[in-house]
Amino acid sequence: MSRDALRERREAGPAARGSLLAGFSVGVLLALAAGSGTARAADSLVLGPDDESCALRGAVEVLADPDGRFEPSQALAQSGWATPPAEPQELAPGVYWARLRLESRVTVPTPFVLVPDGHWHRVEAFDDPLSPPREVTGAALPLGRRALQSVRPLIPVLAEPHVHRSLLLRFVALPGHHFRPDRFLAGCEGMAAHFRRESRERHLHGLYGGLMLAVVFYNFFLWLSVRDRVYLRYVLYAGSFASIWLATAGVGLDLLWPDWPGWDEVSIFVFSVMALVCGNRFVQEYLQLGVRQRRLSRLLDFTSVAAIGLGLAALAGQWDLAMDPLALLAFAVVLLQFVAGGRALRSGFAPARIYLVACGALVLGVMAYVLAYLGWLHTSFATRYGAQIGSALEMVLLAFALGSRIRTLELEQREGEDRYRARLEREVEERTASLAAEKSRADAARQEAEQVNRELVEANRRLERITLVDGLTGVANRRHFNHVFEAEWRRAQRLHAPIGVVLFDVDHFKAFNDRYGHAAGDDCLRRVAATLADLARRTSDVVARYGGEEFVVILPATDLPSAQALAEQARAAIEELAIEHADATNWRRLTLSAGVACQVPEVGSSSAALLAAADAALYAAKRAGRNRVEVAAAPATT
Repeated sequence: MSRDALRERREAGPAARGSLLAGFSVGVLLALAAGSGTARAADSLVLGPDDESCALRGAVEVLADPDGRFEPSQALAQSGWATPPAEPQELAPGVYWARLRLESRVTVPTPFVLVPDGHWHRVEAFDDPLSPPREVTGAALPLGRRALQSVRPLIPVLAEPHVHRSLLLRFVALPGHHFRPDRFLAGCEGMAAHFRRESRERHLHGLYGGLMLAVVFYNFFLWLSVRDRVYLRYVLYAGSFASIWLATAGVGLDLLWPDWPGWDEVSIFVFSVMALVCGNRFVQEYLQLGVRQRRLSRLLDFTSVAAIGLGLAALAGQWDLAMDPLALLAFAVVLLQFVAGGRALRSGFAPARIYLVACGALVLGVMAYVLAYLGWLHTSFATRYGAQIGSALEMVLLAFALGSRIRTLELEQREGEDRYRARLEREVEERTASLAAEKSRADAARQEAEQVNRELVEANRRLERITLVDGLTGVANRRHFNHVFEAEWRRAQRLHAPIGVVLFDVDHFKAFNDRYGHAAGDDCLRRVAATLADLARRTSDVVARYGGEEFVVILPATDLPSAQALAEQARAAIEELAIEHADATNWRRLTLSAGVACQVPEVGSSSAALLAAADAALYAAKRAGRNRVEVAAAPATT
């Protein structure tokens, strides 16, 4: 990073701290707005004494209506009413009716609220089974259409002194939600006390949101100033993490999307997935895991993919598959991030010190929250708000850590520049000292270069011979044959002259090798090659090793009888060598088979056809008993 960039970071500090205070002020206003939103829901009713209680246990009977076909009067006439079982179980989607018998023990008319389970899609309250519902609420209704404009669905009830009354409730459940049959109603409490408690909680949530908003503003301003992507990733991480708890507290439904209850229901999953993914990316960038701990970085990438999959499952309505696994995954991710910080600190990465303290606070908070959510810890203030408390501490500490990162990077930049300057000075001194020695060696180097150049020319000559001559037999190799054959073929086309090709094959050579050994076989091939070279005496004739025990002779300006005569001379000469070959079927000596082809090339014809004709003639000689010469039946025309 350049020194100018570091200077920009230092200059951005005071302005960013100003944005921190501004963001916190906005958060306080958010807290006041959140609290006032719940208070307004109760202003339309006269609040009475709130020290009374209403016990509903034992006063509730439930009727299942899976198809939702009953009217209120029909539901009351059914015989299937029963007290809900005490053991938790999952209820099937559909409609459920609850019949409440309320016993009033107040001395003055007192408003109460019935608190249904927050996951009910729709709740309707009937005073008279033959009349429309008196109050309607539920998670599926926009905030303005609920009986009380509260984030949590509520049913207002006015208790008259010493008056016993009945109330019929209709509940609608959607697939994928967990309900406890014994908690059709989470409770009944005085309306004033309920809204005072809810208002206090909303103020606390608002203050939390204000703190997180201030942290987001602070680091977003830093990112705008210095364009370091770690700040932007932290902004996304902090913003999505704060959104989880603000959505859980109902601040989003109350202030941001009151008409979108469906989005409010799934927003917690979206924000949770965003927090996991953005948190992983921030930790990978801040701790430089891609360089320092690649395996752990890949493991965090895997958890990000798993989180996205669980989020998609939740959006598709698979609440049962997503809720508990997502909570456990969040717990595992936080532990992995803590482990990454510990390993970075042990490796000597200084910025990991503050990160480790910050992440430790989040680990404790999320651990308390998740264990309480799963029912493994008792629910209390510390467990209920543990993740928020831990995340607030973490975000504030990480904000300071990112601020101190500027100083750390500046020191690292300065130390790097000093090391570079010292190394450069040493290199200049060493280079100056070596120039004199290099000057004295220049003449010797030129002389050596000239000698090397002469040796290179000679080596190229030897290399050319190696590439053109078969190393075993001393005649031309297959590569040289291909080159010469094409050149002679084109010349014959231009001159309209004949060109002949003879293919030779040593008979039963494999058996010869097997009996007498490879050394004898190699000597045999050398003698055959020398014999052929003696017979092809013209400078234009070329003898080449075609492959294995096969040889080929190119005969430019040679007609078919002349080519056949040379082939017969070669066959007889090899037979006269009298090389013993006990496995030869008829002659007990080494023999040669040949195939002859000749052609006057036409314009546009191919040399491959002539070579194929010679090859066919050679195989005809073999089939005819070997040690003979066969001529191609007809000249190749293509």
